[in-house]
Amino acid sequence: VAENVFAHILANELMIKFGGDSLGEMMGNYKSYMEGLKKR
Repeated sequence: VAENVFAHILANELMIKFGGDSLGEMMGNYKSYMEGLKKR
């Protein structure tokens, strides 16, 4: 379990550093995008 948590935190921090968005922001953007597609 600890390795899983560490990998998640590390991936999140790397995305913030190099991409600007955290995992939470990316998931929020994805959900908003999918909702937008449903409304079409």
